[in-house]
Amino acid sequence: MQNSKIPRGLYGITPEWDDIDKLIKAVYEASKGGMQILQLRRKKTSYDTIKKQAVELIKVCADLDVKLIINDFWKLALELGADGFHLGLEDCSIKDIEEKVKTGLIVGTSCYNDIERAKILVESGVDYIAFGAVFPSITKPLAPHVSLNILKTARSMININTPYSIVAIGGITVDKIPQIIESDIDNIAVINGLFESENIFNTAQKYSSAFNSTKKQNHDE
Repeated sequence: MQNSKIPRGLYGITPEWDDIDKLIKAVYEASKGGMQILQLRRKKTSYDTIKKQAVELIKVCADLDVKLIINDFWKLALELGADGFHLGLEDCSIKDIEEKVKTGLIVGTSCYNDIERAKILVESGVDYIAFGAVFPSITKPLAPHVSLNILKTARSMININTPYSIVAIGGITVDKIPQIIESDIDNIAVINGLFESENIFNTAQKYSSAFNSTKKQNHDE
């Protein structure tokens, strides 16, 4: 069952840009094209830069009605009033996550292809779980492969009455969306395919349209 705190659709993840003006412009374009969620994910810069970008993006995303998730820095998300935070597989224990769920913010985490861990995390109260790489990814070339069957299993084996969302990530292009949607996921997460495209608005629109039309078609069937 999808978590109502997480809007379905395109989930953008920031590229490694220090230029905040460039990033804000890109976020506006992606939002106009249909992006519903943005994750501030920076792995190659200073904490001060991350904090400065977070301050600006919180204001921008509030204006655009886009959910802002901060990767790794959950205390920063709390301090600044972001919508939520994302924790990697190695970032904390299940017990730690259970405590962080109590913050009331959106809590997301990565599982790669670990179904059993996903089940435990959902029971711990996280709002969404990201599986990937569904396809080969230049961002995480060594990430475990996640088959479409794993996505289907994740949806079916976890308590249907538990409100959580499934996010697919890794090498997702517009033409691959129909086969992913068959797995009953809620969101597609994209970094380079969105923000490194020549026309971010058009690309976001294509992703969103493909996602929404395929979802509707599957629902009607």
